[in-house]
Amino acid sequence: MRACALDEIGEENWLSFLGARRSTIYHHPRWHRAIELTYGIKPLYLVMADGAGVMKAAVPGAVVRGMTSAKRFVSFPFSDVCGPVADGPHEFLSIAEALSSGKGLPGKKWSTSELRTEQGPAPEGYSEYRGYSGHILRLGRPIDEVFESFHKDCVQRRIRKAFRAGLEVYEGTSISDMRDFYALHLLTRKKIGAPVQPFSFFRNIWELLAPEGLISVLLVKKETTPVSGVVMLKYGRRATYKFGASDENFLSLGGNQLAIWTAIRKASDEGFREFDFGRSFSANAGLNGYKARWGADEVRLSYLYSPEKRCGLKDEGGRCGRIASAVFKNLPPASNRLIGRLFYKYLA
Repeated sequence: MRACALDEIGEENWLSFLGARRSTIYHHPRWHRAIELTYGIKPLYLVMADGAGVMKAAVPGAVVRGMTSAKRFVSFPFSDVCGPVADGPHEFLSIAEALSSGKGLPGKKWSTSELRTEQGPAPEGYSEYRGYSGHILRLGRPIDEVFESFHKDCVQRRIRKAFRAGLEVYEGTSISDMRDFYALHLLTRKKIGAPVQPFSFFRNIWELLAPEGLISVLLVKKETTPVSGVVMLKYGRRATYKFGASDENFLSLGGNQLAIWTAIRKASDEGFREFDFGRSFSANAGLNGYKARWGADEVRLSYLYSPEKRCGLKDEGGRCGRIASAVFKNLPPASNRLIGRLFYKYLA
């Protein structure tokens, strides 16, 4: 195995490798570039090839460091799922074992490794954290059938209510539309008590992903006022609901449900086979129940850590998480933005 920059592989070669195998937007180099531009986190590609130099397995990642912790390799920072892309289980295990042992990595500069996958159980030399879930809605079927899989009261009725209330959906075409979404995002992050990403991150993903058709921004408006929105990332067979935001003064109108339904229809129309509702903490019964009411199947994510018993994730429902949430709920928006600009990169 060798560690290299994208330039050594070639972006076209990397995309060709991904295209022939199961991968997500989080494996895409333009996503990696957006993270690098925003947070200064440089991507690193670990590659295993056969004797002819043909890639058989690879994993994109980056070496990150917390405010007080040692350096660690993460596949990939700020990504829900970005495990090794491999020809088969044998190659998957081979690259995981090489990453754990450091074989072929003489300049290894990290003490722990974190692989964010949808696969388990943990290979030898790894421990497994299963505190996160994903929810996947199956597409590739008639859209009416997809709609009928939604909860009739909590989803279907609220979508119809949104139409009766005169809400309309607009697809973003410029950075100003992303700014409108970001204004809603600030409100939502304060409401749930979470730090907010700097706007530069949203600008970077728009400027890098939009020219390739890898992102959609959908805004629901009441007359001229944005009331909810969705940022959807798109690649391979999967469309991903990455961010959702809303103005709680208009929640009763069903704008959230209308925004998500529009994203699902768009993903279906564009030929995607899966709609990913994103990662959630497994113990968050309310959020997991909400996603299940959209007809999505729960997928327990498998985050792998080496060395064993060096699990780096924290319990989001624990005491520290609750205290942090209370603080962010009471911070002025300007303070939350400043903290996000200075410290969000440490949450990678």
